[in-house]
Amino acid sequence: MQNLPDIGPHKRTYNPHHCLANAVAAVLSETDADLSIDLLDDLPKKWQRLGSLVLLPKTAFSGKKWRKITLDEGFWQVVATALNAHRLGRQAEVDASALRQSHAELLLGDDGWVEHREHGVVYCFDATKVMFSAGNISERGWTGTIAAEGEVVVDLFCGIGYYSLPLLVNAGVAHVHACEMNPDSITALRAGLELNGVAEQCTIHEGDNQDTAPALAGIADRVLLGLLPSSETAWPLAVRCLKPAGGVLHVHMNVVDRNSGDIDTWAEQTLGAFRDLAEDGNRPWKLKIIEIRKVKWYAPHVRHCVLILKAQPKE
Repeated sequence: MQNLPDIGPHKRTYNPHHCLANAVAAVLSETDADLSIDLLDDLPKKWQRLGSLVLLPKTAFSGKKWRKITLDEGFWQVVATALNAHRLGRQAEVDASALRQSHAELLLGDDGWVEHREHGVVYCFDATKVMFSAGNISERGWTGTIAAEGEVVVDLFCGIGYYSLPLLVNAGVAHVHACEMNPDSITALRAGLELNGVAEQCTIHEGDNQDTAPALAGIADRVLLGLLPSSETAWPLAVRCLKPAGGVLHVHMNVVDRNSGDIDTWAEQTLGAFRDLAEDGNRPWKLKIIEIRKVKWYAPHVRHCVLILKAQPKE
């Protein structure tokens, strides 16, 4: 077994990786597990902290070599204590269905409900049922800085309020119309709206936005299209939701980015598609690109991007 240096109690407080390695090493030293393969080299290098819950990667402590050790419920308490967490979970594959549900496994604790604070916004949700991407933190923060005071917003894929809550709490929008079809996300959204004191400024439209959004035609200063890998099915709805005088569109997409210019090409093609949709909808707008935001790498050669488009009357 690997010998680890004594890092002392003070340093352990500030280095959770060392804390985890020392704690697991102590467990392994007391077992009759086959240590011919150095399990300490297999420890997770990263994890997600959500309130009092730490969510481990889906491969953490998995496989036959860990099975005997992880069957002991006390092992998960050791891991949680090392990571300064009260509860512990492990990520799983995200549901590929339209609901995009999380199937994270709870390893320690009674439930997966968390209150997670960032950029002055509190998100409340069950981490075993809905997703929360740490990689989108910069985009959530940026959304709260938009000059959108007094605007009416339609969020066609609201989820738990990933982008709607920053707009309500930090950007000062007047009202958000939130479209969402996942019951677990809706429950979380209601809780988040109450916790942040903005419930009166949001109307939730439950169900498929293809059914609910047509009633929102012509009311929005801004429309959010935050579905990955593509929000294209809702682009016609977004055009109809904007006020006749136009507004702003936030178009999220996973974009193949292998060569220089790939993202610019996608942006121009998307701009052209919205110009066609506006023309088909009898909206005589001038559409232009305001910004292309590169949020994160979603997969090798695939970026999560956001295209910000401005629609305004033709002169």
